[in-house]
Amino acid sequence: MDSTMLIVDDVEMNREILKLLFHETYGILEAENGQEALEVLEACRGNIDIVLLDLMMPGLSGFELMEQRKELDFFKNVPVVVISSSGSMVDQVKAFEMGASDFIEKPFMPEIVISRVNNVIASHKRLISVELEA
Repeated sequence: MDSTMLIVDDVEMNREILKLLFHETYGILEAENGQEALEVLEACRGNIDIVLLDLMMPGLSGFELMEQRKELDFFKNVPVVVISSSGSMVDQVKAFEMGASDFIEKPFMPEIVISRVNNVIASHKRLISVELEA
Protein backbone atom coordinates (compact mmCIF):
# COMPACT_ATOMS: atom_id res chain seq x y z
CA MET A 1 0.00 0.00 0.00
CA ASP A 2 1.79 3.09 -1.25
CA SER A 3 -1.03 5.60 -1.04
CA THR A 4 -2.52 7.28 2.00
CA MET A 5 -6.05 8.62 2.41
CA LEU A 6 -7.23 10.99 5.13
CA ILE A 7 -10.92 10.66 5.99
CA VAL A 8 -12.32 13.73 7.78
CA ASP A 9 -15.83 13.28 9.18
CA ASP A 10 -17.31 13.85 12.62
CA VAL A 11 -19.55 10.78 12.29
CA GLU A 12 -17.68 7.59 13.12
CA MET A 13 -20.06 5.42 11.06
CA ASN A 14 -19.24 7.43 7.91
CA ARG A 15 -15.51 6.98 8.56
CA GLU A 16 -16.03 3.25 9.08
CA ILE A 17 -17.94 2.88 5.79
CA LEU A 18 -15.23 4.72 3.88
CA LYS A 19 -12.51 2.68 5.58
CA LEU A 20 -14.25 -0.52 4.50
CA LEU A 21 -14.37 0.72 0.90
CA PHE A 22 -10.72 1.76 0.73
CA HIS A 23 -8.71 -0.22 3.30
CA GLU A 24 -7.28 -2.58 0.68
CA THR A 25 -6.10 0.27 -1.55
CA TYR A 26 -4.97 2.96 0.88
CA GLY A 27 -3.40 3.39 4.23
CA ILE A 28 -6.19 5.16 6.11
CA LEU A 29 -5.83 8.08 8.50
CA GLU A 30 -8.81 9.65 10.24
CA ALA A 31 -9.82 12.97 11.74
CA GLU A 32 -13.07 13.95 13.43
CA ASN A 33 -12.93 17.62 12.44
CA GLY A 34 -11.00 20.19 10.46
CA GLN A 35 -8.58 21.01 13.26
CA GLU A 36 -7.59 17.34 13.68
CA ALA A 37 -7.24 17.10 9.90
CA LEU A 38 -4.84 20.06 9.87
CA GLU A 39 -2.73 18.39 12.55
CA VAL A 40 -2.61 15.11 10.61
CA LEU A 41 -1.79 16.87 7.33
CA GLU A 42 1.00 18.85 8.94
CA ALA A 43 2.45 15.79 10.67
CA CYS A 44 2.37 13.79 7.42
CA ARG A 45 3.64 16.57 5.15
CA GLY A 46 3.62 15.31 1.57
CA ASN A 47 2.54 11.78 2.46
CA ILE A 48 -1.22 12.08 2.05
CA ASP A 49 -2.49 11.37 -1.44
CA ILE A 50 -6.17 12.28 -1.07
CA VAL A 51 -8.53 13.78 1.51
CA LEU A 52 -12.21 12.85 1.83
CA LEU A 53 -13.70 15.85 3.60
CA ASP A 54 -17.08 16.33 5.24
CA LEU A 55 -18.33 19.92 5.14
CA MET A 56 -20.46 20.15 8.28
CA MET A 57 -18.44 19.40 11.42
CA PRO A 58 -18.15 21.00 14.84
CA GLY A 59 -15.17 23.25 15.36
CA LEU A 60 -13.32 23.83 12.12
CA SER A 61 -15.74 22.95 9.29
CA GLY A 62 -14.84 21.52 5.92
CA PHE A 63 -15.36 24.91 4.26
CA GLU A 64 -13.09 26.57 6.83
CA LEU A 65 -10.44 23.91 6.24
CA MET A 66 -10.69 24.45 2.48
CA GLU A 67 -10.21 28.19 3.04
CA GLN A 68 -7.01 27.57 5.02
CA ARG A 69 -5.79 25.06 2.42
CA LYS A 70 -4.82 27.83 0.00
CA GLU A 71 -2.14 29.07 2.38
CA LEU A 72 -0.67 25.71 3.41
CA ASP A 73 2.10 24.30 1.22
CA PHE A 74 1.71 20.86 2.79
CA PHE A 75 -2.00 20.75 1.84
CA LYS A 76 -2.72 22.97 -1.18
CA ASN A 77 -1.77 20.33 -3.78
CA VAL A 78 -3.52 17.38 -2.13
CA PRO A 79 -6.75 16.47 -3.96
CA VAL A 80 -9.88 16.89 -1.85
CA VAL A 81 -13.13 15.03 -2.44
CA VAL A 82 -15.96 16.60 -0.48
CA ILE A 83 -18.42 14.19 1.14
CA SER A 84 -21.62 15.79 2.37
CA SER A 85 -25.23 15.09 3.18
CA SER A 86 -26.00 18.51 1.73
CA GLY A 87 -27.25 18.13 -1.81
CA SER A 88 -27.34 21.91 -2.04
CA MET A 89 -26.11 23.27 -5.37
CA VAL A 90 -24.80 26.29 -3.47
CA ASP A 91 -22.60 24.03 -1.30
CA GLN A 92 -21.41 22.07 -4.33
CA VAL A 93 -20.49 25.18 -6.28
CA LYS A 94 -18.76 26.69 -3.24
CA ALA A 95 -16.78 23.47 -2.68
CA PHE A 96 -15.62 23.42 -6.31
CA GLU A 97 -14.77 27.13 -6.22
CA MET A 98 -12.64 26.44 -3.15
CA GLY A 99 -10.70 23.77 -5.00
CA ALA A 100 -12.51 20.50 -4.34
CA SER A 101 -11.77 17.86 -6.98
CA ASP A 102 -15.18 16.21 -6.62
CA PHE A 103 -18.32 16.21 -4.49
CA ILE A 104 -20.02 13.04 -3.24
CA GLU A 105 -23.39 13.07 -1.50
CA LYS A 106 -24.26 10.95 1.52
CA PRO A 107 -25.61 8.36 1.94
CA PHE A 108 -22.77 6.69 0.08
CA MET A 109 -23.27 4.55 -3.00
CA PRO A 110 -20.10 2.41 -2.77
CA GLU A 111 -19.55 2.00 -6.52
CA ILE A 112 -19.87 5.75 -7.11
CA VAL A 113 -17.57 6.66 -4.22
CA ILE A 114 -14.88 4.23 -5.41
CA SER A 115 -15.14 5.36 -9.05
CA ARG A 116 -14.99 9.05 -8.20
CA VAL A 117 -12.03 8.66 -5.85
CA ASN A 118 -10.20 6.55 -8.45
CA ASN A 119 -10.90 9.19 -11.12
CA VAL A 120 -9.57 11.99 -8.92
CA ILE A 121 -6.40 10.04 -8.12
CA ALA A 122 -5.85 9.16 -11.80
CA SER A 123 -6.30 12.80 -12.86
CA HIS A 124 -3.95 13.99 -10.13
CA LYS A 125 -1.27 11.48 -11.20
CA ARG A 126 -1.59 12.60 -14.84
CA LEU A 127 -1.22 16.22 -13.79
CA ILE A 128 1.90 15.47 -11.77
CA SER A 129 3.33 13.49 -14.70
CA VAL A 130 2.74 16.38 -17.10
CA GLU A 131 4.29 18.86 -14.65
CA LEU A 132 7.38 16.67 -14.28
CA GLU A 133 7.79 16.45 -18.07
CA ALA A 134 7.58 20.23 -18.50
